[in-house]
Amino acid sequence: MNMNIIAISLNPAIDVTLWIDTVEFEEPIFPYKEKLYAGGKAVNVSRVLTKLGNDNILLTLAGLGNLESFSELLVADGVDFEIIPVKGTTRENLTICLKDGRFIKINRDGIAAAENEFNKMLDSIQRKVDNNKQNCLVFSGEAPYNITTEVLTEYILKVKEKRPDDYIVLDNSTITLEQVKKIKPFLFKPNRLEFEDMFCTADMTDDVLMENIKILSDYVTHLIVSLGKDGMLYAHDGKIHRITVPSVEKGTSVGAGDTTVACFIDAISRTNDPLYAVKYAAAGGTASVMLDGTDTVTFENIQKIMKGMVI
Repeated sequence: MNMNIIAISLNPAIDVTLWIDTVEFEEPIFPYKEKLYAGGKAVNVSRVLTKLGNDNILLTLAGLGNLESFSELLVADGVDFEIIPVKGTTRENLTICLKDGRFIKINRDGIAAAENEFNKMLDSIQRKVDNNKQNCLVFSGEAPYNITTEVLTEYILKVKEKRPDDYIVLDNSTITLEQVKKIKPFLFKPNRLEFEDMFCTADMTDDVLMENIKILSDYVTHLIVSLGKDGMLYAHDGKIHRITVPSVEKGTSVGAGDTTVACFIDAISRTNDPLYAVKYAAAGGTASVMLDGTDTVTFENIQKIMKGMVI
């Protein structure tokens, strides 16, 4: 499938990852290692696709206050990007990693976005679509804090109205069931907690989980519900598949969901084989858990994990 992939980030971040020995209260803590990454879900999707050799472009808002630093991180990752500058400073999120694999993730609100800046993003999307290819528009991540999910949904529907045949990929933790039904995405990937929140039901039994997946799959071409170490459930074409992944040594799970999305897009664009794509996506998400911070996976990482997987 000849696919033109556009990742759209409305609320990017600079991810600051710190590694510490122990937690001390009321005393300074000095990390023994730290890294900076360009972050935000769509940004991570673009970074992973780039690392896997799949051409894509990232369209992103970014604050003027630290625009140069954010741009330098994207350049270092080899990402093809276009920035719409906005007032303020791109948020810096903190991930504090402990030696036992646990971590604390602190996500800040980020920049506010004005209507004219959203319109500039719409113009950028229209300029980057390719009429000779299947366009895949990746809306991953939350909207800026001053934008409701209702506004975000209308924004995505406005894009879809102009390009009804383009694929919409959606990964957003606050979007509602009714909003997903309106958007009818090509790919939607909640984790289990997000999926339960969407149906207002905590601790779903397996039977209830399956029934609700059936309900949502009528509106989503490819539905992936990630289950952490228990793998994932994948609904497509009237069937539900359970993907079991091998146990691995854990680094940090930050960015694993973004890697899953990127790997599914990468595989479906290369092979047009849904079952291979979801297996590849599960392997990518699992391989990501083994890495430090939000380092990006390689094809070799993914292939090693795929050997121990079952659908």
